[in-house]
Amino acid sequence: MRLLRCLFAVLLCGPVAFLPPTLRAADGPAASRPWKIPPLDGQLEGDFRPLSVPGAPSVHWKLTLQTLQPGVRVAGLVVDGPGTHVVMELRLDPAGNGTWRLNEGRIDVATWSAAALAFLGDEFSGGSVEGIVSGEGEGTLREGVFGGRARVSVREGRIDDAAHKLLLHGLDLDLVLEDIAARKSAGGQSLRWDGGTYEEIPFGLGHVEFTLSGEEVSVEEASVEVFGGEVVLAAFSFSTQRREASVIARVIGIEVSQILSFLPPVLASARGRLHGSVALHRSPAGVQIGSGTLALRSGETADLRLAPTPGLLSSSLPASVLKYYPGIGKIETGEVPLRAEHLEVAFTPSGDAQGRTASIRVVGGPVDPGLTAPIDLNINVRGSLESLIKFGTDSRLRFGGEKP
Repeated sequence: MRLLRCLFAVLLCGPVAFLPPTLRAADGPAASRPWKIPPLDGQLEGDFRPLSVPGAPSVHWKLTLQTLQPGVRVAGLVVDGPGTHVVMELRLDPAGNGTWRLNEGRIDVATWSAAALAFLGDEFSGGSVEGIVSGEGEGTLREGVFGGRARVSVREGRIDDAAHKLLLHGLDLDLVLEDIAARKSAGGQSLRWDGGTYEEIPFGLGHVEFTLSGEEVSVEEASVEVFGGEVVLAAFSFSTQRREASVIARVIGIEVSQILSFLPPVLASARGRLHGSVALHRSPAGVQIGSGTLALRSGETADLRLAPTPGLLSSSLPASVLKYYPGIGKIETGEVPLRAEHLEVAFTPSGDAQGRTASIRVVGGPVDPGLTAPIDLNINVRGSLESLIKFGTDSRLRFGGEKP
């Protein structure tokens, strides 16, 4: 939810930085001192760079003050500058309490990228963010605390975070905050993207429906197109202060040819679609792949070509049997593809009851109908999967999980 935190910084919190001190909430011990807004009428304007927001551009502000009656002070604020247009109005009593309205707010996040990244924290200091943020809202100001409701949208968003090997583009966000002070939204808020990459793995359209409540983010539904199919995440929650979560991912119709690098090196090529589920855990260290199973659906087949391994099948059969099945030798050398009527891949990275970290079962026979060679092949892997499947020495994608 990195983009959400940017929005709070540059759209909801940003305009407050342009107000004169008498119209802002006091900090520290001064917050308890009584203060009054004098009955002023007139207009002030100038150029300003908010020093409290690192990397912020210089903007032009115009403040119009009116005293409509002894108990009502009206302040109209217009801020214009590179990638910035904000129109805001406050109606306050002499003590500084009253109402506020954000009539217009439009921010080009690329202009404020350094400020947005500083707000996100050191973890994201090496990235860049883009997008057009617009919003409006209204509410109350009591004792220096803004309350009320706001509507925020992002279009043409992009996150490029090389340190975390993440690229997202075509980001769209629609967010309604029902309670700004509590950072609370209604359900069904929407974040979408066109595509991107993670660890050089490309992915397509994605969608997340979520709810905000303070630091808690509850994801109600999430899906992404990847490996020629789709991955759908079960509901889960995480904290924006501790971005860590575990979730079961449902895998729908991924193309086995696109995940060969994630499988023990048994297949040279493959064609077919797998379905199943896998456990995932996300922490600041990256994404950890846990236990899971992928398999063909009943009635579906897959065409596989084994990596040349002479003896893989034939070494366990006597010559008297092999002479009736000439296709076995051609399958194990990769000369003839195998049509699998049953294909199942299981991952247990921490080891199952038999000590296996992965297993593959293939049941089928040669694609060539002229060859006879019924196959029921079981391949078991024991030991670290990291030694078989290389994500890179500094990869944030790895295997792990609790032993069942």
